[in-house]
Amino acid sequence: MARAPRPALALGLLLLAATASSRAQAGEDDAVASAAAASPGLRQVMAGFAASGGVRAHFRETKQLALLDAPLETEGVVVFSPPDRLARHTTRPGSSAIVVRGGRVALHDETGHQVMELDADDPARHFVDNLSVLLRGDLEALIARYRVGFQSSEAGWQLELEPRSKVLRQLIESIRAEGRGAALLRMQVLEANGDSTVTVYSDVETGLEFDAAETERIFSLEDPAAP
Repeated sequence: MARAPRPALALGLLLLAATASSRAQAGEDDAVASAAAASPGLRQVMAGFAASGGVRAHFRETKQLALLDAPLETEGVVVFSPPDRLARHTTRPGSSAIVVRGGRVALHDETGHQVMELDADDPARHFVDNLSVLLRGDLEALIARYRVGFQSSEAGWQLELEPRSKVLRQLIESIRAEGRGAALLRMQVLEANGDSTVTVYSDVETGLEFDAAETERIFSLEDPAAP
């Protein structure tokens, strides 16, 4: 099976990242009013995310690229610590690690180790800043940045998100997030070029707390292969 190139790997990370804590300024006043008028179900889901604390989950991701006959499939573990730390360790088909901490992201695989500043890459920064609002449970920012559709049933809830930003719309056409309670169980991202990514989460643990030693071990930006 073909290995995803590093840009695609970084994209997969940023679709899950929760590293940015700044709010969008444009339209924020309208977002406050819209959030207040949001459905009780949506407010409840976002409040659950805001209170969920640290998260650990197994993920299985399938990325369908127009240029490839077969989809790219990856599997591993993702760990999130609010407000700005996320580690994604891929265990299949190869071993790799991606860590987001503050405004920096580190990528590590068999080809080497690289640390980047998110501010140096506008698309990456927009992905991080816009999609972080979901895992942070920031309802006002979510409504400011997306046109939001919400449905719920006894089986769970579903969010349909369409980016308001022209920059993000050049990359993402729509996002569908599905879950139950404060657990995100599935995310489907349709890119503007027709490519799509589906990520399924299982064995989701929430309410986790990481001490200083665990935080440094799990979310280190250093090269794990360095002596």
